[in-house]
Amino acid sequence: MKKRIACLMLCAFLGLAACSEEEEPSSETIQDQTVDEAEEPEELDETAEDVEDDLESEAKAEEAFTRYETDSVEELMRQEPGLYHGDEFDEDTVVEEVKNFPEGLTDQQAFNRMLNLMAEDFREEQDLFDNYEVQFEELTEMPGVEQAQEMTEQEEKQDLNVQILIDASGSMAAEMDGKPKMDIAKEAVQTFASNLPEEANVALHVYGHKGSNQTEGKEESCSQTETLYSFNQYDEVDFQASLDSFQATGYTPIALAIEEAGALFPESGENIIYIVSDGEETCGGNPVEATMSLQHSGVSAVVHIIGFDVNDAERQALEAIADAGEGEYFRADNAEMLDETFSQESENLELEWLQWRNTNILNNLMSKNDQTLSLLEMQNAAILRSLDELNRIISVIYKVNGEVDFDVREVRELARERKDLISDHIRTSREDLDKKVRETLDGREEEIRDNGSED
Repeated sequence: MKKRIACLMLCAFLGLAACSEEEEPSSETIQDQTVDEAEEPEELDETAEDVEDDLESEAKAEEAFTRYETDSVEELMRQEPGLYHGDEFDEDTVVEEVKNFPEGLTDQQAFNRMLNLMAEDFREEQDLFDNYEVQFEELTEMPGVEQAQEMTEQEEKQDLNVQILIDASGSMAAEMDGKPKMDIAKEAVQTFASNLPEEANVALHVYGHKGSNQTEGKEESCSQTETLYSFNQYDEVDFQASLDSFQATGYTPIALAIEEAGALFPESGENIIYIVSDGEETCGGNPVEATMSLQHSGVSAVVHIIGFDVNDAERQALEAIADAGEGEYFRADNAEMLDETFSQESENLELEWLQWRNTNILNNLMSKNDQTLSLLEMQNAAILRSLDELNRIISVIYKVNGEVDFDVREVRELARERKDLISDHIRTSREDLDKKVRETLDGREEEIRDNGSED
């Protein structure tokens, strides 16, 4: 028995020794383990960099979301729309996106993320508000002006410039129906000038009032014409004083009168000459050539002739002047016809400018209405889009209620506040633009009335 026990103890001891030998590491194993342990810190460093990159990406993403947190409604309007805005909206997809929002978001953060998904596009409207330009058609061609001229607020005012040339040669001193033709002509001219459009500029130029109709007075008479009433609006007292300041006495230098009177026209506007004469040129000039030269000088005045008690030969000579001046010849064989001619001409001028004024006022009013309607349509479409955005957010909130940890009621309230903010901004901006259109229209109507006649 003792021998058997001693044998068993020996076996056990040898077994323990073998186990000890197996567990003791070799030097090679220790070296490999040391290398592995040395490499571990590098693996830890790489993991830290990855974490840092992830954090940076998350920070940038969060910063993109926080762009919706601004007090500037203009900035909100200029932001890019959400991923599923407009026709891209897919409610099921958005609902799944919202359900996967990170936990622990504040209500504002959750709302920002929802806008990143569903915010509508208002950039076009804000760009319109920032850069809107009122558009009106150019004014139509003014009466008597062959080439249409562009009218803008910066351009010089276009006037109606009327010069009346009176023949004060000796023959005008003759009587007609017991009254000097000169007096009849003066009365008719005074009435005509008083009936011109209120904004018209009128001038009075006389010829044949110097020297005499005798040989010794011819040189003086044929060499002088004179403006007695310079271009200005009609003033009854001053104009009458100008008419009273001369008498019929000399020869008939019509060509010189056209040349000198034509040189006095302003650089812009509609220019018209009315020549009252009882005879043809008697100073050797060529009125037709003088008229054609005036037409090619850039002034392009229309020249009308009123033949007052003239014979056939004189009428033909005067008609040739009117033809060269692209005007008309009016026959006035007596005082009544002279008055009638001037009266009809003043009515024609008044009617032409009245028609021009009313046509352009109507055109501007139609343009104003078109712009106002367009702005109103833009407003309604944009406000409807903001309402769609609100309704979509509310619908998504309803479907995720109970499956998210943010307060859906607070997010819904934030959505309503955004809708009201954007809608109010759109209305106010549209009203400001509409006011700008109306103010521009008022300015153009004033410009039109300044260039035309008053009622």
